[in-house]
Formats: sequence, C-alpha cells, structure tokens
Amino acid sequence: MLRQVDPRRASGPGYRRTPSGRRPSAAIGMLLGAALAGGCSTSNFNPAPPRDPVVSSVDLRNYRIDLRIGERVEVRLPGNASTGYRWALVDPVPALIRPIGVARLEPTRTDLAGAPGHEVWTFEAADYGIGALSFVYRRPFDPAGVPPAQRTQYRVEVR
Repeated sequence: MLRQVDPRRASGPGYRRTPSGRRPSAAIGMLLGAALAGGCSTSNFNPAPPRDPVVSSVDLRNYRIDLRIGERVEVRLPGNASTGYRWALVDPVPALIRPIGVARLEPTRTDLAGAPGHEVWTFEAADYGIGALSFVYRRPFDPAGVPPAQRTQYRVEVR
C-alpha cells in the first residue's frame, strides 16, 4: 500500500524539490513505475527459450528446410506400409546434413489394420551450404524400370 505524504509537511534531505517543483524520489518512483509497467507488457529482453533438438517438422506441403549447424529436422512423409510402398532416400544425400538413425513409422490414431500413417526421417545440419534432399515412394521389390508412385524434393539451406 502506498502512503501519501503531504508536501507541506515533508522536510529533510529526502524531500528536497527539483526545479520543476517535484521531489526527486517521486520522479524516480514514476520512472521506475513506467519502466516496470512497460516491461511487464512488452519487453524486448526476454531470454530465448532453450532450443529443442528437433527444431521443425516438414511434410509434403513444405519444400524448403532452413537450419543452423547442429539443429535437427523431422521430415514427415505420408505412407501406408501395408501396401508395400515405402519412402526411400535418393542418393546422394548432401554433405551439409546427415541422417539420424533410420526412418520410423508412425501410425495414425486409429486401431484399424492397414490404416495410413507417416514415415518420419530425422536429419541434423552438419555443414554450411545449400543442397537438395530427395525421396521416392516405391515398393522395394519392384523392378528398377518401374517408376516410383511419388517423388518429393526439399531445398535444404544450412546457415
């Protein structure tokens, strides 16, 4: 609770007046109050939250991946493993990114057998540069002359 001080009764070194007629302590209090009020609503000094090792997730709608060295990205590709089709990474993989582990299958949120899901590929930025990351959707047992059912390509830029 703030205590009001009657300026006519205030005396002593802490209550000297400035040329504008205000007490220095009152002016400092107003400045601090304004700074705190401004800092509570929109402050430019917010420490950055810790970065998650997986910075983003991309799918067939995104064709560009921007990373910094050490950041990871998940590429989520729709698929249905029960049909025999799988996504395959087309060689060569650019040297600026490296795969982390092997692709994993994520089923949809249903208990139906044969329901579609996603194949999730994880990559980490290893070097600066620009490259292309390509995938094909095909059955591994098809002959080499059979074209893939789908293709997708991502432009990767590591800064």
